[in-house]
Amino acid sequence: MYLLTRVMSELPVRNIVELGSGQTTLLIDKLRPAEGLHVAYDQSEFWARTVAERALRCAVRHSPLGAKEFEGVSYAGFKSLPTVDFDLLLVDGPNGTDHVSRFDCVPLVDANRAPQFVVIVDDADRPGEQETMAALTKLLARKGVDYKLNCIAGRIPEVVITTSGMRAASYFF
Repeated sequence: MYLLTRVMSELPVRNIVELGSGQTTLLIDKLRPAEGLHVAYDQSEFWARTVAERALRCAVRHSPLGAKEFEGVSYAGFKSLPTVDFDLLLVDGPNGTDHVSRFDCVPLVDANRAPQFVVIVDDADRPGEQETMAALTKLLARKGVDYKLNCIAGRIPEVVITTSGMRAASYFF
């Protein structure tokens, strides 16, 4: 929450996509500027409805999981997940899996046209998330994106990936 609060208050973040919804959705809803987009996807219809009742400026979307594929990688992801340009991508859903967990973030980053952005990945110590981060950094390198990856140790380890214009977030811990 500290990292997210600093990102929201110190960086030019207007368009936010969350994979998974919850406490971070509520915090972003309070901190984000009036202009821009904030959308959160959740696999649980109950949870999406519950969060939407409290995060009134966020477009909380229920999207069940389904079999998906991106660049030869098969994974379970949100069935309905349109690509949008973002300044901040928060990856905390869907539920973790043993392999390529939360992989939806990779095609989202691939399609993102924002020149500067931050990606925060929760539960970064789990093998499935580590596989996804490896695919994500490989994609960024292949696209020639100047990025930095930092691991933030805490109760739940997180990874923050920043592009050059958002580099300050690499040190918000």
